[in-house]
Amino acid sequence: MNITPLCDDGLMGRYKTTGTRKRKRKRGAPTHIANVSLDPTPTELALSLTRNRAGLRLYNAVLKEAKKRSRATKADPEWEKAYKMEKGKAGSPERVRRSKAFEAVREANGFTRASLLSYGSSLRKSFIREQVFSQEAQELAARAFDATWMWHLGRRGEPHFKKVRDGLHSLSCKDLNGSMRPIVEGGKITALQWGRSTHIAVSKAKTREEEVERARIEALVSQDKLLYCRVVNEQVRGRTLLYLQLVLDGPAPLRHQVGKGKVSFDLGPSSVHVVAEHAPGFHEVLAPSVKDKAKELRRALRHLDRQHRAGSPECFDPQGRHIKGRCYWKNRSKAAEATKKKIKDTYRVLAEGRDRDHGNLVNRLYELGDDLRCEGLNYVSWQKNWPHSVRYRAPGAFVERVRERGKAVGNPLYEYDSHLALSQTCIGGERVKKPLSMRRHVCVEHDLDLDRDLFSAFLGLYVEPVGDKDILNLVGARDALLERANAIAPQRQDLGVRPERAPVCDREKPRVHRRCPPGRRSLVRIHKRLASKRSDRVDGGDGNAIADGATIPAPAPAGGSLTALEVA
Repeated sequence: MNITPLCDDGLMGRYKTTGTRKRKRKRGAPTHIANVSLDPTPTELALSLTRNRAGLRLYNAVLKEAKKRSRATKADPEWEKAYKMEKGKAGSPERVRRSKAFEAVREANGFTRASLLSYGSSLRKSFIREQVFSQEAQELAARAFDATWMWHLGRRGEPHFKKVRDGLHSLSCKDLNGSMRPIVEGGKITALQWGRSTHIAVSKAKTREEEVERARIEALVSQDKLLYCRVVNEQVRGRTLLYLQLVLDGPAPLRHQVGKGKVSFDLGPSSVHVVAEHAPGFHEVLAPSVKDKAKELRRALRHLDRQHRAGSPECFDPQGRHIKGRCYWKNRSKAAEATKKKIKDTYRVLAEGRDRDHGNLVNRLYELGDDLRCEGLNYVSWQKNWPHSVRYRAPGAFVERVRERGKAVGNPLYEYDSHLALSQTCIGGERVKKPLSMRRHVCVEHDLDLDRDLFSAFLGLYVEPVGDKDILNLVGARDALLERANAIAPQRQDLGVRPERAPVCDREKPRVHRRCPPGRRSLVRIHKRLASKRSDRVDGGDGNAIADGATIPAPAPAGGSLTALEVA
């Protein structure tokens, strides 16, 4: 990299380049991120925390100003006039005129990205100037503007201020002319230079996989593929860990094999149902590792609630409900603080496990084929009916993961229209509404008895875009279904797999089980009670029951044995 320090005493981390700073890559070109763990000394760790807290104060100040300017923009009479203008279609003169009117109102009230970036830079005074460098301040201001802009448009809720105890997740630069850049010696990344004289060493690779990944990163850095850096703070079991994130040019490398063909999956709140062209269908639980962590998290939250009630009873009314308004539980005990740390760490482990499960399932899907498709749904609306499954298993995040992998493969995810109602459609084109409790697709006319979710995913293989609409090719679906059904008999819910030959993943998904099965001792009591009631109902309780011409002798005394069944 042709980057040299501009001066030794520059606190702003300025650098000069031998060439011009014109754009050398297309806007929106793909990038990927690589992580390198850092090994800071206690002094360097304390300095990073100080800079993190200074950046947090700057972010909150810019966010406050951005919300103030957003409210002033909507209170402007010119904004009301622009809002009442005719919208028109996309690209029409009416739409362009209306957009320019809104832009003029935002310019007048200073609610633009450029103005807020300038405001963030103006806050670098006193000790903030020594801890937060120029590009880092502009990046923090850009984050605050983006959060406020989505709230201004009504697409997200009101952004909140960052808490001091949580801190910022990362500090970032815009390019290699900022305050952060890796130090490369002999083709190896040895340290991170952060500012004038702060050099944080890079930790050594501990496994063979880390060595291979480190060599790949260093090769890309030597080829001038590094765009910019950021420092990430992460709390793991009460410890603060620092990571160097390198934003590299180009798509992420594909480490898993990608197959050929179509793969359709029907997504539920907690499960995925997959059908491929050249493989049998199967059911898969979405993020199975979150189940145990969700139980652990629920127990920890209940523990914290009991500590809250014991440590601050004035926060609750006589009925045991938390009073409205601000909570006054400030002086928490050491046990309560330990519980809070445990809850935070459980959330982290749960998120990491869910992300790992999503990645493994995405790899399996793309091994079956490169043309993935599913029904386009609003996964946020699922939170109303299935809040726990959506919270822990994150089906929307899984679909976003599939979208990103599709872009890297070169074949984007195809999301067909939900108005096709494939779960209500038969192979002949008839539509029959089925409640969610009905999990089988039964059609007497076409002699079908299939799993509803797998059949819906099977029909998704034959949805094709025609103009602006999605059309279901029923002829192709009918022929393919007959081929699968005649290949192996008898027909099953997983589209033609013999039950005794079906692997575990291809068998029918289990239904509802009892959450808390009774213990062995309670089962014995239940069976004895039922047996005694049955005998009393038949013969009045004398122990000699006569039914269908047979006599069942009464139980023998203790230490004896029962005689054989006597036939009358």
